[in-house]
Amino acid sequence: LTNDNYCDVQRLIDLLDLYKSNPNAVVLFIERIYGPLHILASKASNKSESLSNRLIKLEEKFSNIFEDTKKWHNAYKSVVRLNDHDRLAKILNEWSSEGYKTEQPLFFARAVLNLLADKKIDLAIDLISKSSQFIV
Repeated sequence: LTNDNYCDVQRLIDLLDLYKSNPNAVVLFIERIYGPLHILASKASNKSESLSNRLIKLEEKFSNIFEDTKKWHNAYKSVVRLNDHDRLAKILNEWSSEGYKTEQPLFFARAVLNLLADKKIDLAIDLISKSSQFIV
């Protein structure tokens, strides 16, 4: 990047690349900025294709870090935004393993209800089919 093509999103992506060298600091940092930053980014109008691609890359970085550090709620939100049903089922399975075994289906049911409430019907249907491999 140069001063002519300055982009805060790209600089944030570059900052998140430091995750492996100092994971605790990066996780603390992104937990504080994730919510407000996502609201600003999602409400921005007239996003260029370049900015949209950077935002997807940023969301992928967030989801990877949240999953690595077992910040399940944020990992869930991030993966939903990416519309990745395979990874969503995997995260819900890992998250539910921290609860009671009998409550595992409830993690998936809550996710499906949230997706339906958010009018993400296709993702909810995909999650139902993917969750069958995790729920016995």
